[in-house]
Amino acid sequence: MGKLMKYEFRKTRMSRLILLLVTLLSEILFLAGLFIEWEDGIFWGILLLTLCASFGIFYLGIESILVFSKDMNSKQSYMLFMTPQNSYRILGAKVLENLISIIAAGFLFGLIAFADASLAIIRLDGLNQLVERLHYILKSMFQDLPSWPEVAAAVALVLLGWFMTITIGYLAVTLSATVLAGKRFSGLISFVLFLVISWLVEVIMRYLPNFQTLTMDYILEYTVTLLFSAAFYLISGWILERKLSL
Repeated sequence: MGKLMKYEFRKTRMSRLILLLVTLLSEILFLAGLFIEWEDGIFWGILLLTLCASFGIFYLGIESILVFSKDMNSKQSYMLFMTPQNSYRILGAKVLENLISIIAAGFLFGLIAFADASLAIIRLDGLNQLVERLHYILKSMFQDLPSWPEVAAAVALVLLGWFMTITIGYLAVTLSATVLAGKRFSGLISFVLFLVISWLVEVIMRYLPNFQTLTMDYILEYTVTLLFSAAFYLISGWILERKLSL
């Protein structure tokens, strides 16, 4: 499994390096604006960092699905699935690589946001007043403002939800390359199945019971999301083991 994961990281390292480079340049732009009091630098730095965080994490998942699709629909699948590894291990390496990448990216951007906010509060005059005014406005709009731990928990749930969506994408690609292989409109059918499964999961998540504490609600949603992700992975592995024709 270790060698397989190393192989997966190697295939996607270029996009990761590009994302890190753009993030670094955006951070340098923000810090330059902060320390020389260049408002445009601060604005563009924040904007670029926000885009890196949102579109970067989104692309990590999309790229993983595209790489898997390429593996399944090109000569790469012959080399990959002819190795002395079963389909569960091969697919599992892809799943774990993507999960690690998403969590690492989320942690990195969360750390950058916290550090930049702390520096801005220390560096910029009057920012405390701005924060207090913003807090007052939000307080007037919402009864209970979320705490930082609650914000972190919500972001973690979004990341896990995106990871689950990616595992649904793996399942759709698997169906297209195996059960639907050679059939007319196989790509379209698998995409429709992806949308239907995603919708059904979303409906199920809406009807989860609510507990007395927000912590228990998050724990339940984390658990259900990870169980769905594991189920989609196992189903995809099972189909690959029995239906893949090299």
